[in-house]
Amino acid sequence: MSVSRKITADQADMSRHYNPAAARRASRSVFLSNGMILSSWVPLIPLAKERLALSEAELGFVLLSLGAGALLIMPISGLLAARFGSRNVILGSSAIFFLMLPLLAWAPTIAILATCLFIFGASNGAMDISMNAQGVAVEHLGSRPIFSSLHGMFSIGGMAGASLFGGLMHLGLGPIVAAAVIAGAMATMIASQFRFMLPSRSGQGGKHYAWPSRLVVLLGLLALVAMMAEGAMMDWSAVFLRFERGFTESAAGLGFAAFSLTMALGRLTGDWIVTKIGPGATIRYGSALAAAGIFIAMMSSSGTIGLIGFALTGIGLANSVPQLFGIAGRLPGVSPGIAISAVAIFAYAGVLAGPPLIGPLAQVTSLPIALSLVAAGLIVIACCAGIARSRP
Repeated sequence: MSVSRKITADQADMSRHYNPAAARRASRSVFLSNGMILSSWVPLIPLAKERLALSEAELGFVLLSLGAGALLIMPISGLLAARFGSRNVILGSSAIFFLMLPLLAWAPTIAILATCLFIFGASNGAMDISMNAQGVAVEHLGSRPIFSSLHGMFSIGGMAGASLFGGLMHLGLGPIVAAAVIAGAMATMIASQFRFMLPSRSGQGGKHYAWPSRLVVLLGLLALVAMMAEGAMMDWSAVFLRFERGFTESAAGLGFAAFSLTMALGRLTGDWIVTKIGPGATIRYGSALAAAGIFIAMMSSSGTIGLIGFALTGIGLANSVPQLFGIAGRLPGVSPGIAISAVAIFAYAGVLAGPPLIGPLAQVTSLPIALSLVAAGLIVIACCAGIARSRP
């Protein structure tokens, strides 16, 4: 989404004291670490299912704890960043976020797992908002946009985290030790980059609220479905490969790793793609490709084909939500901030509440059928992509 390029007096003062290149590097490290830790939870999901003998429905309800924690903290995270500075919120929230990872690998009861997941989700929510606020400040400090590369680093972290965790387990480390190693490495990186982060507040004071128009609601619903698909890949791809395709515990995270790798590549090339074919076609073809990827993974009995399907899903989903945000921000007669915020609320609802609902649906039908319904939703997005045509 676009951000103001206006440089305030405070930002001009910061530019005399902070190195823009170092600030960009520090901000990228935060996005990378967030993706690393979040994706390292993916291989732990089937382990927790086995350790606690959870059914698909029970696992789905436990996963709601992560979304509930994030949903609770996100509305006040912006206020915390404005009051204490985004880098301080990053430091505090990341410390808790990293600490929770080995605790999730250890959790011996459903109650403890749900509690740890709630805290894990809350700290991730606070880190998410504050690192984006830091990104705004860093972008204002420099002379060029950086948000695509920041979110690309998150995707790279998602790919690296799931793969590294599986690799450490393959080397013989237990899940608790593997989680502690990754968390410790990320904590060390954040500590080393903290002094390069900008101390400025986010500058995003909240203020108005307006009921969204029907078009904004439609954009939000499309973003909800797209983010539901992305969340499904994070929460259920490892479970699918482990129990439906017979992958080992150490290899179950490869589906999300493939998804994250191609999503990162798609985001890093997204601006070029939109320039060539336009936002509407980007959404249409991307959503159709993502749906095809899920269908391929569900219908083939080959684990290798399943990985290819998840990879296609990643590259297809990479630019759908950013383009939906962009369309909302360019709607005539509507404040960009209000429109984008409304779409973002729907998007977060999809990624937080959608995947846990797959569990009960899989319990009634099957996991492949439940994920196929998510793919059907992506076809709806492709059919509705015409709303991007003729938008300024």
